[in-house]
Amino acid sequence: MRPVRKLTSRPLKMIIMMTALTAIVTAMVTMISGCISMGRNRSDNLISEREIRVPESYTRAHKIKVGESHKSLELILDLTVKTGSFSWRVLDPEGEERWSSSVSAGSRFKKTTPFDPILGEWIVEVNAVGVTGRLKLIWQTYRD
Repeated sequence: MRPVRKLTSRPLKMIIMMTALTAIVTAMVTMISGCISMGRNRSDNLISEREIRVPESYTRAHKIKVGESHKSLELILDLTVKTGSFSWRVLDPEGEERWSSSVSAGSRFKKTTPFDPILGEWIVEVNAVGVTGRLKLIWQTYRD
């Protein structure tokens, strides 16, 4: 009968080294990503994300409340309008229009627009007329 062979030190050392290296790299990546985002808490408030295949017409108002802890406010629009038109306007809590624009058939529009985070209720009013395509709207806020 042959004696049971112990794991020699070379394969065992390799396994231990690889495990330790993996743990160190994981810890470093976690620390680095924590430092990058430290102090900035992002909140994405999806307003709408839809693929519209049959022409639609509608008007809607989407709201977000901005509090004292909000340090920034952005509206992200990602629109592909195949037919019809899509327009919007952003109103601050005092009712002042901060941004308005529109996109017509055959257009692609992608933009992130920052706003001063005035306390209160913000509104983005959207108006679609015979629109088909892909529409994505997001309110994005950051808190400290």
